[in-house]
Amino acid sequence: MPAPRAERRDVVFVALCCILTGYASDYWHHAVGDEFSWSALASYALLFVAASAAGRIAAVLLQRRAVASSVSVVILAVCAITLPLIDVVIPEAGSDVDPDYGFGQLWNFAAPTCAFILAFMLRRWAPQASWWRRLLAAVAVPTLALWLVCKVDAWSSFYYAEYEDEAAISAQANADFDVAPEDLLAIQDELIDRQLAALLPQRPGVVDLYLLGMAGDGTENVFRNEVTLVTDLFEQRFGNRGRSIELLNHIDTMSTVPMATLRNLNRSRPASAASLIRLRTSCSCL
Repeated sequence: MPAPRAERRDVVFVALCCILTGYASDYWHHAVGDEFSWSALASYALLFVAASAAGRIAAVLLQRRAVASSVSVVILAVCAITLPLIDVVIPEAGSDVDPDYGFGQLWNFAAPTCAFILAFMLRRWAPQASWWRRLLAAVAVPTLALWLVCKVDAWSSFYYAEYEDEAAISAQANADFDVAPEDLLAIQDELIDRQLAALLPQRPGVVDLYLLGMAGDGTENVFRNEVTLVTDLFEQRFGNRGRSIELLNHIDTMSTVPMATLRNLNRSRPASAASLIRLRTSCSCL
C-alpha cells in the first residue's frame, strides 16, 4: 500500500473536529448555571501541538516524512471520539481524576486506542521500517504525547461552575450563627472549666494517657469529625475515657464545647497536674 496522503490541512481539520466534539460534550453535560469559558482552547491548542510533534517524531523514527501528518490525524481523531465517550463512562464508573483539568481520563483511554490502531496502520504505511521502530512510533510516541498533555493539568472544559459570592457565604454563616460573639467569648472560661473539672485524676501506679484534641479550622466538618474519631479511638484502644479534652471551632458546638483558642489551649495544658499528651492531628491549627 502506498504511503498515506494526509497533509497538514487534514491535521488542522481533525483538530477542529476534536474541539467541536469536546465542546458539544461539555455543552451536553454542563449543569444549569455553569458559565462558558474560552480557557479550554489553550488545552486543545496544546493537544494539537503534542499530536503534531508526535507525528514528526514518528516520521523520524520510521524514516518516512509522509507518515507525520497521518500519525497526527490518528491521534487527534481518536481524541475526538474519546472525549465524548469518557464524559459518559467516567461519571458512571467513578474516578478521582478531575475531568475539567488535563482532559480528565483522556490519556487512559486514548493512548491504548492510538497504539492499537497505529500498530496495524504503520505496517502498511512504513513496511520498510524495522519492527522496533514501528513499535516505538505506534506505542511510545503517542502515549508520551497524550501523557504530557494530561499532566500539564490545564483547564480543559468549556464550562465551569460559578462559585458563590463571598458575601453570600458570609451571610449564610451569620444566619446559622445563633450565639452572639460577645456571649461566646464570655462563656469560654465556663466551658473550659467544665471540661477540666470532668478530667479524672491520674491513678497511682498506673500510666494514664491524657489527650488534647484540637480542630482549629471551622470551615469544614472533617476537622471536627477527626477530633471526635481520635477521641473515641483513644478511649477504646488506650482506655483513657474521662481523660480527654476537645477544643473545637465549629458552628454546631460553639455553645457547648470550648473553642480552639490559644487561651483555652494554655489553660488545658497543666490540667489535673498530669502529663497531658498533646496530639497534633491534621486538623490542628493555631
